[in-house]
Amino acid sequence: MASSIPHNKDPSTLYFAPTTTGVSYLPGITEESRKTLTELLQKNHDEHYIFFNNEGFHNHLVHELLAKYALGATPELLRASYKNNADYQKPLPKADETIVSELRDNQESAEVWKKHLGKRERYAEFLGFFKSEIERDGMENTIKKFLFAGTEVSETMLARLLAGFVHPYIHLGYAIEFKSAPIAAEALAQTAAHEDWIGTDFLFPAEQAAKKHAEANGTDNPAAFLSLLYDVHNDEALRTSPLWSDSNKIEGILSRNRENIISIASKVHVNSETLEQQTAESINMATTLCAGSIRPDKVIAFDFFLMHSNNSSIFSTAINQQDWIPTEIKVRLLEWKVRYDLILYASRRAPKLYIDEVRNYTGPFSETYYKQIYDSKPSKGRLDVPVGNPWLSLIDECLKIKDDGHTIKMVRAIMHAEEACKGFAQDGDGYLDKPEMFRNYAGMVVDSAVRANGDHIWIRSTGFDEAWEGVPDRHQEKGNLKGAFNGGET
Repeated sequence: MASSIPHNKDPSTLYFAPTTTGVSYLPGITEESRKTLTELLQKNHDEHYIFFNNEGFHNHLVHELLAKYALGATPELLRASYKNNADYQKPLPKADETIVSELRDNQESAEVWKKHLGKRERYAEFLGFFKSEIERDGMENTIKKFLFAGTEVSETMLARLLAGFVHPYIHLGYAIEFKSAPIAAEALAQTAAHEDWIGTDFLFPAEQAAKKHAEANGTDNPAAFLSLLYDVHNDEALRTSPLWSDSNKIEGILSRNRENIISIASKVHVNSETLEQQTAESINMATTLCAGSIRPDKVIAFDFFLMHSNNSSIFSTAINQQDWIPTEIKVRLLEWKVRYDLILYASRRAPKLYIDEVRNYTGPFSETYYKQIYDSKPSKGRLDVPVGNPWLSLIDECLKIKDDGHTIKMVRAIMHAEEACKGFAQDGDGYLDKPEMFRNYAGMVVDSAVRANGDHIWIRSTGFDEAWEGVPDRHQEKGNLKGAFNGGET
């Protein structure tokens, strides 16, 4: 029997309306695929922990399945994808109801909350707490209360939203995009289970510095985000401050050159009147910084960490579409996202961006490649032309890649970026400035994943020469990354 509780107040039952397809989607979503998605994510919600190992690596099943569902995945493909990544997940522990009650009874006490915040082992208790809040107040009001209200508790929660390579933000983004109360509860609990240092040591200080910068310089002509990205690269002291030996390279920057990165980040300013335009600008920057972080002499491979800036860029659009989120919060979140992308880029030693490699790419799955594919047996009833829509062939290939879901999330975000960045332009050519460049970039991602054939796909910290040791030269078309470094941060 169907629940009579409004879906935004039912934090335990997965539900996706037939009309809920996300901000970037393709035809092919069927009733059967919707039922399959619901069944699988319900199982994940009921049974699995948000971290799959003791190092804090994240459960990506929600992200992978929603991205594939939006792009028309069949029920069979959804099940195969779930099976591929469910086996190694950890079981969801039973919540300590004493702690759940303590959180519920002390909602305004940051002192009580800080006893439990930042502890991965408290995820189940926070999940239980946020589910009870959503059941009473609804998904939207609960998110606003515990992230956007400006209270001491909500600010210390917000400090954690972009932690863990923005995984809490990504999870919340999917909850908002697909209007899912259970996934929102997971996202809030995941946020609470992360440490707050990215907020306290960087985002809050950068925000305060930005206010002083705005007072001194005005806000009518804010710095272009891409120019700030290149400012990071051109600052040699900042670029060389993270060390290969750093176990956490963002902390390495903050311990050695905090002043320089905060100075650059303080120039990030978003005006409410230009929010849509600056959202496109931020999406382009996040896409550009990952797309260009390759090496012309090495087989195509992208940075594992910078990829998260790319993958999370789609949620700025999802957030902006919500009437229940105040404009000033949308502005603040976009500013934080851009500042985070800048420090993440700096932490990978701000690799030189080879944008011409994307512009001139002619390999498998490129714009040029698809323009050369003609039907080997053209018939009287078919036009004798190349592939009709390169995106469709690309997506079909990407849907079947066997990985942890990062590749399909990346390609979907690039597909969205192509649409979001239409009409966006600025001086110079150091960014993705034409639709075919986005398709080339997506093709390069698929190319790298197909070539990996189930082995390592990503380079970790592409600005370091050490990261490229053991990576085959570009002419070795079948070269893989088996010899490349594949450890480090979470």
